[in-house]
Amino acid sequence: MRSRAVFFVAMALCALVANAFPPALAQQPRKVFRIGILSPAASPSTKLFNAFREGLHDRGYVDGRNITIEYRLAAGDINRLPAMANELVRLPVDIIVADGSKSAQIAHEATQTIPIMCNPRTRFIVCRRRSEGAILCCNYRESEECRSKLAGRAS
Repeated sequence: MRSRAVFFVAMALCALVANAFPPALAQQPRKVFRIGILSPAASPSTKLFNAFREGLHDRGYVDGRNITIEYRLAAGDINRLPAMANELVRLPVDIIVADGSKSAQIAHEATQTIPIMCNPRTRFIVCRRRSEGAILCCNYRESEECRSKLAGRAS
């Protein structure tokens, strides 16, 4: 579980960095990134979310200091996910982290511009770019392809 969460954190950070520093903004003050988490879970205290936050912290990202994590948790009622995804889009967030295939699909339907990061066990869409945004779903088999595509976005 820990290695999956570390991989998940690394991919989310790559996506944030790739989208956060266009050349024109490089000299401006540091931005506080807003991460939206869309999940059917009932609590932000699951093993996966705890490992996600720990992985971010290990890399210098602390909720309330240089990132803000916006949780939208459906407490098992997946019918609530579309409204929650739309709410994340309206905030707006810099990236949506979708927990599970249904969350990823709903996030995909809610935005054409915000990158969507799916956890490694999701098999919805693998590393497909859209014209304005990206869906970045990586599992272990596709991880090298995903990393190379993310690295290409950062350059």
